[in-house]
Amino acid sequence: MNFHCFANNLNLDELTFVGNYDVIMQQSGNWAARGVNGVFMEGMLYEKENCIMLPLKTTINIENQNYEAKREAAYKKEETTAKLTLDNKEITFFEGKRDVIIDGNKKRLYMTPDINENDVFVSAEDLYILLNLYTRSRSRKFLWEKGSKQVGWYFMGDDGAHIREIIEENKTEYRLSTEYEGTLFEGKKEKNMPAYEKNGHFMIGWKDVSYFVKPKILLESVWEKETNKLFVKTWDGFAQDAVFQKDSNVMILNGVPVEMEEKAEIKNEHLYIPLTAMFQLLNIPEEDIHWIEKGKNVFILY
Repeated sequence: MNFHCFANNLNLDELTFVGNYDVIMQQSGNWAARGVNGVFMEGMLYEKENCIMLPLKTTINIENQNYEAKREAAYKKEETTAKLTLDNKEITFFEGKRDVIIDGNKKRLYMTPDINENDVFVSAEDLYILLNLYTRSRSRKFLWEKGSKQVGWYFMGDDGAHIREIIEENKTEYRLSTEYEGTLFEGKKEKNMPAYEKNGHFMIGWKDVSYFVKPKILLESVWEKETNKLFVKTWDGFAQDAVFQKDSNVMILNGVPVEMEEKAEIKNEHLYIPLTAMFQLLNIPEEDIHWIEKGKNVFILY
């Protein structure tokens, strides 16, 4: 199989094709990628909870060899942590934890990394957050499936890999209203969004929560019909996991029970949750939430 690598000149909007690599993968996990100059990378890929795990230091160093700026990532394993340094920035990984510190800023990985003596293995999803990368579709998840064992990425810039800068994204102002069975205003745009007031609280349909994750890279949800549970994972460099249970006012957020102001309930074959639970799940701070009329009208910045 093949995957393509691209570079993006920061002064241009278009991607520039810079390489084509043959990827050879065996059922045992052995893999190699060969480019026009011979062997590009050899190592061990493996599957972990439906994610492809890659050696981070190795990936950075080999990619950087293809650019004029010859830089190298330094790696050091300690007793319960590991540190990788590039461009005077440092990433600290913790044994058995998804927490990570990127240049002094605490984040949370999509998948728990695997630390060994010579490298740290991270999921393909986390590669995009840790480095200056993106995919064709930010919502795409690379699944490990028979016949499609592949990864690919784009580097933003013309001099190789960089540890991603922690930058505040520009926020969008939204107004949500339960009037007329729910309305969303985004600037001058208006969208019908099923919602209702219950006991003075704002209820929103789960299917519409995905509308607010446009700035995020990934939101996944699985409905378990047998138990009437919704399993959710959001991730934009800070991953959150949640479980909602039909007719329960308890949300399990990152393994911790959190009481919601109303029970999750099904109406018209759709699951509804309190809007305030969505705020917690998407990590929207209180200062960005402005109630005009409690339970009916609210402005949020996100």
